[in-house]
Amino acid sequence: MACIGLFGGFQVSPPKLGVTALQSKSQRLRYPGIPGYRRPVILLCMGRRSTDVLDRSLREQAVAALVEAVGDVQVGRDSTADLEIELDGHRVTIQLKTMAYATVDRVEALKRKGLPAGDRSVLVVADRINQPAQVALREAGWGYLDLATGRLFLRARGIRIDTTVDAVEPGERPKPVGVVGRAGRVLAYEMLRRAYDRDPRPVLTTTSADQFDLARSSTSDARRALIGAGLLTEDGEPVLPELFWALAREWAPTDRRWLAAIPDPKDWDRAHDPTEPTWRLGGAQAAIELGAPIVTAADGPIDLYAPGPVLLSIAVRRYGSSDPLAAAASVAVPAVHQVTAPPDPASGERRHRGWLLVHPVAAALDLAALGDARSLQVLAEWQPDGEAVWHER
Repeated sequence: MACIGLFGGFQVSPPKLGVTALQSKSQRLRYPGIPGYRRPVILLCMGRRSTDVLDRSLREQAVAALVEAVGDVQVGRDSTADLEIELDGHRVTIQLKTMAYATVDRVEALKRKGLPAGDRSVLVVADRINQPAQVALREAGWGYLDLATGRLFLRARGIRIDTTVDAVEPGERPKPVGVVGRAGRVLAYEMLRRAYDRDPRPVLTTTSADQFDLARSSTSDARRALIGAGLLTEDGEPVLPELFWALAREWAPTDRRWLAAIPDPKDWDRAHDPTEPTWRLGGAQAAIELGAPIVTAADGPIDLYAPGPVLLSIAVRRYGSSDPLAAAASVAVPAVHQVTAPPDPASGERRHRGWLLVHPVAAALDLAALGDARSLQVLAEWQPDGEAVWHER
């Protein structure tokens, strides 16, 4: 288990699972291992619920997650506390704050209501918590449970929990929802790109094979998974910025190569068929050229995207391999093939250092995938030419 207690620099293993039966005014929460008790199931796909039903569901799931992470969970001793946990001899009182979807604006609204008094900690529980909201919660000293990913973070005096929980019983997990697989990434990116470009054309399953090299069945399944997660409406409209941040979690390349020298774009242009996918410049350098408010060293490494894995090996052989800290450039295959789309002569695409730039949505996803506070601040301040699909609505 990734959960640990921290005391003066020492790491203490979590205790063995021990569960105390819970009583509330309205119901008894039930857990495995105790006769007559059953474990509440976390549903990753939830329809529209009333406020009371949502609150009760999220609270039950928070208890299940804490039981899995630390073991001993009890009802709070006074009316201002929801739960108490004990880890390595330290007892922590927790106030639960629930919502369907956590954004920075909603976190700020909670903060304006006042911080808990004394040693009480706040745990925000939501179906989904986007990356900027997670950063804001950490900066506020609050914890969070993102049910979409199972991420549990809680910090209190003498205790730090930073782990992933899975409170769904084996065999009870619903069909995957969200940005699922290659088809999910391709469909989500295309929705975001068209929204940025204010392109009203719908993405159709009947044309997906020709446009995106996706089978109709794969496109249909990906669409249902996005709708199930509340990232796409039944009418096919993207839910913004939720869809952007969901894709950002799946965006980072799985294979990035670090190069000792910067590739020469002329080498590629001489041998490249202009109707085929092409190398493109991404990352911070592309974002700067597209108007992102970034201050960075001009001689920093550049991040390139290549159309396929074979080109990664060719690049390493031709330009040499390097340690990331000393690299002049990096090259990777993007999460979706649209990033390295063939150049469009009619669009007047921009170049930097001779390389075509990625689309602004791809550059923004590159920053979002980094997940650091600086990159998230840049995204918050970036006012692009198109629709900023990453901004709060």
